[in-house]
Amino acid sequence: MRRSLLVLAVTLAPSVAAAQAFGFEDDYGPNGLYAPSLTVTSGAQTLTVTPGAPNGLVNVAFPGMALLGTQAVTGLVQGVRPGLAFVPLVFTFLRPVGSITFAFGDAGGDDDTPARIAAFDPSDASLGVWDTPYPRSFWQGKTLSLTFAGAGAKYFVLSSPSLNPNSIYWEVLDSAPAVTTPEPPPAALAAVGLVGLVAVRRARRESR
Repeated sequence: MRRSLLVLAVTLAPSVAAAQAFGFEDDYGPNGLYAPSLTVTSGAQTLTVTPGAPNGLVNVAFPGMALLGTQAVTGLVQGVRPGLAFVPLVFTFLRPVGSITFAFGDAGGDDDTPARIAAFDPSDASLGVWDTPYPRSFWQGKTLSLTFAGAGAKYFVLSSPSLNPNSIYWEVLDSAPAVTTPEPPPAALAAVGLVGLVAVRRARRESR
């Protein structure tokens, strides 16, 4: 019976996946414009970055602050001079995430409040919206860490609906896939039943 309990514990233990970062540094490709999307892979996880407008571009460029390193992404508009118009970005993960830390910002000069992150699960249900102040005088960049239960978050809409909308850079400092406990297989359920049956019979014998 002890062996059955051990098998059950091992079977039901959720697996733990390694955290993945998406910093858009040189190993993902050079600075430049990507359409209709940019897809990058880190370990077992894949991230697709899509501009939030039909005429949008994913811009991989130097963000101008140490927190985001040498490259990060922002959304631009096709046919418009870079720096004059921006669009939101959508970060979509191949495997839904249970935890994630975003880094974002620019080198200051305009009010980007609020930096907004909206999260959605695999069924497109909203998991929440998080706003972070990013005033004109701030230039160091900021981070925001989020955790999700259950099926996790499948995609995020990243924006900054300010006077100069969507003009900040984004990247992922770390993320981990959502972990769900698998359904116990029939053999494990049978083991639980046998253990309970033996315990009842033993108690009856001892009471006689």
